[in-house]
Amino acid sequence: MRMLLLACMAYLAGCSHLSAISEAPRPPDQGRAVWLLQRVKMIADQGIVLDRDAVFDALSLRVQKKIQNSTLDQEYYGCSEVNDFYIFDFPDWYRRTEEGIVETVGGGYMNPIVTILDSPYANYKHHEYSGCIFRNYEYKPERYKESQIYFSGVNAFSCIKANDIRSVLPSSEFNAGSEGYRDWSYVGKWDDYSKTTMTLVYGSQCITSITITQTELEGKRFKRALSRFLNCGEQVEKRFCEGREPFSRADPQFQELQAATAAGCKSLERYQKAEPWSGEMPLPAPHPWKGEYCRLVPNGGE
Repeated sequence: MRMLLLACMAYLAGCSHLSAISEAPRPPDQGRAVWLLQRVKMIADQGIVLDRDAVFDALSLRVQKKIQNSTLDQEYYGCSEVNDFYIFDFPDWYRRTEEGIVETVGGGYMNPIVTILDSPYANYKHHEYSGCIFRNYEYKPERYKESQIYFSGVNAFSCIKANDIRSVLPSSEFNAGSEGYRDWSYVGKWDDYSKTTMTLVYGSQCITSITITQTELEGKRFKRALSRFLNCGEQVEKRFCEGREPFSRADPQFQELQAATAAGCKSLERYQKAEPWSGEMPLPAPHPWKGEYCRLVPNGGE
């Protein structure tokens, strides 16, 4: 009897999940541009990108294929990684419509390949990093997660223009790059655990792609701990270098400086464990070993 009850509960749980997917809002016949902006804004503001099932429910897209890759080269990547890549099944609601137009990008000096964007495409990536080590002045927590939703060919689904973005995402920032490259950036939920951001790339007439990323690497708590750790290192450097002549990174004095920092500041993990879950904004952090006080010179003293 107990086993039958558990089986029924599992069945009902599964049914409720399927219902959530089937009842997810679908795009209207008209006004798809604003609808899609409101949908991705909701995802960014709620910070649900790390939750695979919540993403699939919110978008009501069916998964066609899952690809899993593992990277174990810590020396090269700085972390071990498991990468889940989900390709969505088409045709579904995210398809070419009469509200969309064809965009052509590229053909310039920096991007000579011409690409015709006439078919909407979407995917979802989930990364889990572990065993992270200090590499190339990159400080990371020992393990963290990061997920990304990517919409390509948005222009073929519906032509999202600048006025639409200003209306739905008034706090977004406009960035103009070289060769006519333009995008808008938007910050969604940002708390001690993670940060969710969105980038909308503009073509000649419409938005061509939307990327929503949520990463624990940018969580306020880790950033506060990192800031305190690096500011400690800056103070140690200032005391160590006072009255010394400039030296290079190949000089034994540089190894002494690193040892002094390790002794004075201990480890980043120590700061992480001590950092409270306060939700406070992190303070600006100096670049590690920037050599401002020691006036570091190139190797060999040249």
